[in-house]
Amino acid sequence: MRIAIDRAFAVQIYSYARQAERSVDFALGSRRQWELLRQYYDSARLPGLREVMNRLRDCVAVNGQPHRRGYFERRSLRRLLLVPVTRLLNLGRRRWFFRSNELRFILTAFEELVHRLLHDSAPSFELRMDLSMCQTIIERRLAGVPGLRAAAKVEHFCQADHVAHVKIEEIDAQTVGPSRRGTYLLRRNRAQ
Repeated sequence: MRIAIDRAFAVQIYSYARQAERSVDFALGSRRQWELLRQYYDSARLPGLREVMNRLRDCVAVNGQPHRRGYFERRSLRRLLLVPVTRLLNLGRRRWFFRSNELRFILTAFEELVHRLLHDSAPSFELRMDLSMCQTIIERRLAGVPGLRAAAKVEHFCQADHVAHVKIEEIDAQTVGPSRRGTYLLRRNRAQ
């Protein structure tokens, strides 16, 4: 079954997956880092993640087992050759279709993260890789979408101070609006 997701929600999913993956990556080093990560996902960050999870639950039938990460890791020459076409088509696209099993995989990864955060169960490298695959699933569909580039710079636990970042609350409809290039072309055509 294919499910339509609008740009704002797809970028929001990507942002939370990116934040979680980068944060878990830094917390894998020690038990102390994990404790600091649990504090980072305090009452301010967890509700946003849960809201995304609830929206995903509304989209996906949660019965059945989700696929493992390996199912989504397949690479092909066809997919590589379609990237430029996908980028071009994404310029005017407002929504994308995802398979139910893709969204279920993302939901399962988010649920695993929340479970580990609430039950003081240390993260695993597998969780980090699952969260990375969540990003890849979104990136494949939204190739070239300007909001995705901004979302890749989302704040995360233990980030370097010298690297520019975007707060997750700032990634909204304004961030995922039309590209500057598209706006420029519209202005230029109106002037002629």
